[in-house]
Amino acid sequence: MTILFSPKDAQLFQANLLVTSNASNGAVRTVALSGLGYEKHGQINVNISELDFGKVKFKENKDTTFDVNNTGDTTLLITNMQIDNSADSAFSVIGFSGQDSIPSLGTKKYTMRFSPKSVKSYSKPLTISSNSRIFKDITINLIGEGVINNHVGDDRKSEGSIQITPNPAHDSFKLCSNGMIRKIEIYNLNGIKILEIENSEIIDLKNFNAGIYYIKTGNNILPLIKY
Repeated sequence: MTILFSPKDAQLFQANLLVTSNASNGAVRTVALSGLGYEKHGQINVNISELDFGKVKFKENKDTTFDVNNTGDTTLLITNMQIDNSADSAFSVIGFSGQDSIPSLGTKKYTMRFSPKSVKSYSKPLTISSNSRIFKDITINLIGEGVINNHVGDDRKSEGSIQITPNPAHDSFKLCSNGMIRKIEIYNLNGIKILEIENSEIIDLKNFNAGIYYIKTGNNILPLIKY
């Protein structure tokens, strides 16, 4: 027997299937049916919150790259990358034409350039805008120092990538990371924060309704299905 599930809305559906037959005992069998309907969408995910160019000789350039990931199940559109440079424009995005697309579960690499025009420290936010379901804008802090003599500095400070296990989850889930997890935030599909936890890798889900949630730590954003 094949049962077709065609959800019309993004929600949990439940029903009972009654099976009758000409069996001698005349028993009616009940089969519980359930399914979760959801809307396909792209979801931006960046595993760094800071890009550190280190020390760069003023009037010279240094390029470094970072990845933007799409953890959603349809194409993600990157609609803008904006740097609040004001008059002293030391940071720039190389090769971004105004709009990019990243396929489902895909990754795109972007190049940032630091061109200090004087001997001083620089710090500016880079805002990445997209058509993501939630967290449409992601901010990365760009820092660097213009110097007279060139010294090599660290390229970036990474929070590390994260993985949710198990997913889907019922009673609890665990965050696995190659970096330090300081704070975990859980959001519903409307982008409303419903829980914030610090210094914990295992999260209890017993009081959560079945559905889709987003787990955020730093700029890492991953979907979680609770059943």
